[in-house]
Amino acid sequence: MRLLLHAGMHRTGSTDLQIFLERNRAALAAAGVGYPGEGRDHQDLAWALFRGDATGDDVAALLPRRGPETVVLSGEDFLVHRDLGWLKAVRRRAEVRVRIYLRRQDDWLNSWYNQHVKWPFQLPKSRMSPARFLAAIEDFHWLDLEATLGRWADALGEEAVETVIAAMGGERRELAQESADLLYHLLVLWADAGLSPALVWDALAAREGRSGIDEKKARK
Repeated sequence: MRLLLHAGMHRTGSTDLQIFLERNRAALAAAGVGYPGEGRDHQDLAWALFRGDATGDDVAALLPRRGPETVVLSGEDFLVHRDLGWLKAVRRRAEVRVRIYLRRQDDWLNSWYNQHVKWPFQLPKSRMSPARFLAAIEDFHWLDLEATLGRWADALGEEAVETVIAAMGGERRELAQESADLLYHLLVLWADAGLSPALVWDALAAREGRSGIDEKKARK
């Protein structure tokens, strides 16, 4: 029995992956891959373990005695765990491998701040200025990648920890989401300043045929 644990991090395309797994649960089962539960992800399990409301034995119980040889669990917030002791009980039942998608820390913080503004699931942080949000960086301890990955390597062995760098270059959907964040905040700024988008379009039209260097010189 093998358990593949997708452990985040947030803002690395996890939702698309989880939607795919949920929608193809039956097809995956036919191919010998189990995706337990009925929901999209296993975030509730990640938080139950974090709070101490669940144990490694509860995770091991999700692994069938018969059926798929491989089971996948997906939850971004497995990554917030500092105590990975629950993995011991799971390893008695299965070979465990973890895959963690990483994102450059400054890029992640910018995206996570925008996410809080749009979806205030932590109300105090959703009301913070960017400077105050950045000052709360210690709350995001998992961004210390050396320590975070070290914990998982200590719990499972280095060979069982796989990392992937999430790059926007080839991810058009991710780029679209980040662009939407930027445009949203620009629109809010324009509205607050009483600026019509038409004035911005006029300013852009006036630059047609001019290089960026010439444009900067013209402002001096």
